[in-house]
Formats: sequence, C-alpha cells, structure tokens
Amino acid sequence: MLGRRAIKINPDLSAVYIEGRRMFAAGAQWPVVFKHGDLAGGVVSGSVWAFMRDTPLPTEIQVAADALCERFEALLKLFRQEKLVAIGDPVRSRDSDRVLTSIWSHRSYYIDAWAGDILQVNEKDHNSWLDHWVKRWRAVLLKRPQRFAVFPVKPSASDGIPDSTIEPQTGSMRPRVHNHAEQSTRRKTPQRASVEAAITALWDNKIPETLQVQLRDQQINDWQRKNGSVPANGRTIRRYLSEK
Repeated sequence: MLGRRAIKINPDLSAVYIEGRRMFAAGAQWPVVFKHGDLAGGVVSGSVWAFMRDTPLPTEIQVAADALCERFEALLKLFRQEKLVAIGDPVRSRDSDRVLTSIWSHRSYYIDAWAGDILQVNEKDHNSWLDHWVKRWRAVLLKRPQRFAVFPVKPSASDGIPDSTIEPQTGSMRPRVHNHAEQSTRRKTPQRASVEAAITALWDNKIPETLQVQLRDQQINDWQRKNGSVPANGRTIRRYLSEK
C-alpha cells in the first residue's frame, strides 16, 4: 500500500517496490548497514542531502522508505540474534556454508536481492563498476537454526550416573554399590505401581502382620482387576515388598 502511494507520486520508484532495487537508480545490492530512511528514495532526517533539496521530499515517499527500512532492519536483526541463519555455497573454500553472524553488522557486505548472493565491497583496485563487488556466498537459503535440547525427553531425577553408597564388607576391600536409580526404575513399572496403589487403598500402605500371604495376594489381585490392572503374581508382589 505504501509502495503504491510512493509510485503514484514518483513512477521511477517502481524500480524499488516492484523490481527490488534498493534505489530507483541503483542495483539490487542491499547494504546490511545503513541509516534509517536512506533507502528506497528516502533521505535521512537532518542529513546534508535533505538540506540540499530544493523542495521537501513528498511525505508519501518518505513514509514508504521509512517503512521499508524498518522491515529490512527487522530481518537483519533476526540474523544478528541468530533467530534466522543464512546457508549458501561459499566461494572461498575456507569459508563455512553458514554465513557468519558478524557479517550482518559489517558495512562492506551487501545482499544481492536478485541473485540471492552475499557480496563484499572490493577494497582492491577495480577498473569498472562490475569489479566493485566480490561474491562470497552464492544461492543463499534462509532457515531457522536447529535447537538441540539437552534432554530430548523429561529428565529423571538421575543424571545418568547411578547414585551410589559404599559400604565396607567384612574380609573384603571391594565396596558394595547400591544402584538407587535402578531400583526406582523397577518400582515404577505399571504392575509395581498397581501393587503399590492396591496396598495403599486396602490397608493405607500398612499390611496387617497377621494377614496370610495367600489371602494378601488374593486381595491385591481382586483390587487390581476391579481397577483395570493386570493382576501381579505372588513373586512380583514379594519382590516389591522386599525392595520397599
């Protein structure tokens, strides 16, 4: 909308808003460092060029230029903050295919909007305008950076190294290691969890000492069936109680 208004005032600006040039009388090489309002036919407020104009720049042209500069600067900010990365074919063999983050704040680098290349100003002697640029990356692709989580799933209480306690044994210097993480993993299987839930529901987690083992297991199994769990065998129940 703003571009169309600017073109209506100055048809030459179709080179910017339709063809993709940075200025109506320039190429498609867009600088990664620039002053606000200095592209797309606009002028920097308070600059020498603004002072030298015979007539003020039409408001529609300056507003469109300011908006374009803001949007372009927002794109460059994504690169500088590494929220977007640019991947291309490096011209120099020593360069990575990923465009360096520092380049997006360097005055000598430009984006070729037509070819999709990253250019650098040629600081050496050159004979023509074509020698003004040195191509650094070709066919640049923009993408989001990959973020790798430290834990791809919810981490457990253990950091992967078993918690250990060392207890001396009579007649032996070898320590006995209790792998608490392994025991915790066993207790958290579905059957063991249902056994625990049954004992809590039936006896408030305190099995009567006078209760016979066979009757105890039967009551646990009855509770599991009523609550949609697979009944545990006596061995599983005894193992759970011994590790509790």
